[in-house]
Amino acid sequence: MRGRKEKKPPDSKEFTAGAVRKAVWSEALQHPTTLLPAAASILSGAYMGLIGLDQTAFSVMLGAGLVSLASVVFHYLIRGDHYAEIHMKKLLARRNEAQNQAASDLEERCLAINFRDGAQQCRELNAAYRKLKDFLANSERPGSSAERFSAMADDCYKQAVGLLEAALRAYRVLREVDSPKLARERDDLEKQARIMELAIEKGNDYHQPRLDALRTRIGSYASRLDRHKERRIALDTLMAEYEVLEGALESTYLQVVDLVGSSPIPGITDPADTLARAVDAARRVETRLRGIEKPGEDDDIYLEAAKGH
Repeated sequence: MRGRKEKKPPDSKEFTAGAVRKAVWSEALQHPTTLLPAAASILSGAYMGLIGLDQTAFSVMLGAGLVSLASVVFHYLIRGDHYAEIHMKKLLARRNEAQNQAASDLEERCLAINFRDGAQQCRELNAAYRKLKDFLANSERPGSSAERFSAMADDCYKQAVGLLEAALRAYRVLREVDSPKLARERDDLEKQARIMELAIEKGNDYHQPRLDALRTRIGSYASRLDRHKERRIALDTLMAEYEVLEGALESTYLQVVDLVGSSPIPGITDPADTLARAVDAARRVETRLRGIEKPGEDDDIYLEAAKGH
């Protein structure tokens, strides 16, 4: 991951109609059949400005200028759809490349902290996503149905990566905490507290300040252990939802092989609806767990306390 330049995906604004038209216009202006005649026209004009009016130079300037103008019109209006298609393919290629690198980086980050389950799930997700996207890209019917499936697959993939990022954050915190050791130390403190309670009951009130201090420490240990348990539950829930999304991509591929390019088969659920339901469910889970897995100032205190024991 070090030394590798990060590839940024295209912004969503680059896919708008206005941005595509601007790209086509730029292509028309920069085409050799536009630039070369324009250069000849400018040079002829400069020649006449320095030497004086010349019929041949004037004819070249006018003729080359008209050719350049005709080239812009031809490439923008006549071949505009062709250039728009090429531009869209380049944007999609950039996005796919950035997604592939992001998935590879995420896998490396999982392996770096020994989160092997996360690394494996990342590889499997990327394989399922690419298999479905490649099939849709080569589909005999690249119409509205294939485009709909492709858009839903993108949404599903993005949501799954977000879940895995959240799971990685939770795992990073969990691995820094020795919960069995914390539990043993809490139990020892509770034993000490019970001994002091018995002593106080027998009239040894001078133990009360120390008992209060022990109870405070016990509460701190209990809070850390509860936090650890919450994160463990959050991690398991995130990974379960992640597997649902990965499974949705796999099942969608199997369904879409039959559906794309043919009429819907009775009794088979629409694959796009399957992806949509999986994504909606994952979003609800991520929203519910956001307060648990989202890193914050309390994580620093949590980790520092754990490292101190």
